[in-house]
Amino acid sequence: MKTKMKRIAAMALACVMLWGVNVSVSAENLPGHTCAFSFMGVDQYATNHVGQHTYLDRNGNVQTCKVIVKMYRDIYKCACGAIEYRNSHGVVVHLGACGQ
Repeated sequence: MKTKMKRIAAMALACVMLWGVNVSVSAENLPGHTCAFSFMGVDQYATNHVGQHTYLDRNGNVQTCKVIVKMYRDIYKCACGAIEYRNSHGVVVHLGACGQ
């Protein structure tokens, strides 16, 4: 009888593990919750075309170099799921072989 009960308990545990049932409590619903944000990474959220300029290539030919700004921001996340974006900054990129 003990062996049969152990088998049933093991089968039930295996089923729960296979179904991936997860029981958790969201901190967002707790009274008095204060978010504790943690740095999660950097996100590139936009690319803006800001202009172009001309330059001379090695052969003396006039070429056009497009200039863009890639916009980045830091992502901070709380355990309750809240997200904050901080420290936005841009990086200027020349798309031609202008040497800049």
